[in-house]
Amino acid sequence: MYKILTGLFLSIPIFIFAQSNTKLNSDKVGISFFSSAPIEDIAAKNGQGTAIINTQDSAIAVLLKINQFAFDKKLMQDHFNETYMESDKFPTAKYSGKIKQKIDFNAKGKFPLSTQGKLTIHGVTQNVNINGNGEIVNGKLIITSKFIVKLEDYNVKIPTLLIKNIAEEVEVSLELQFPLKK
Repeated sequence: MYKILTGLFLSIPIFIFAQSNTKLNSDKVGISFFSSAPIEDIAAKNGQGTAIINTQDSAIAVLLKINQFAFDKKLMQDHFNETYMESDKFPTAKYSGKIKQKIDFNAKGKFPLSTQGKLTIHGVTQNVNINGNGEIVNGKLIITSKFIVKLEDYNVKIPTLLIKNIAEEVEVSLELQFPLKK
């Protein structure tokens, strides 16, 4: 029994080290959105999310706090958090999925990238496919994408009086940077 326990305890550090080498944690996450409506364009940025990639199974996950989106106008930011996104009730947005292509982390240059997974916004989860690009440069994997989110798909309600102020679809842009381990 002693030999079994000793062997188990000696193998734990190796297991932990092997596990840590299979994950890339984001160094920098930038997510923004833009919507164009007849009366007013709306734009906001959030640079404080987190992301992780499991290099063995190509799983990717991104998490951000809704109330960390910054707007040019304070009143717009207040309405976004209180009325539309209800960030007290639904504080995070998250994506989890799989990268469809196999990434060669030793190669440099740009390549197309697509993922399939689940996007959760405003407490609603939808299956989505997101296309973008990857680039390996200066010891980092950089992933960029632009995609459309329909507010009705996530139960984000637009009051009838404001239908000309807020678009029903928003364009989401993201840039994720992952330092590559050597």
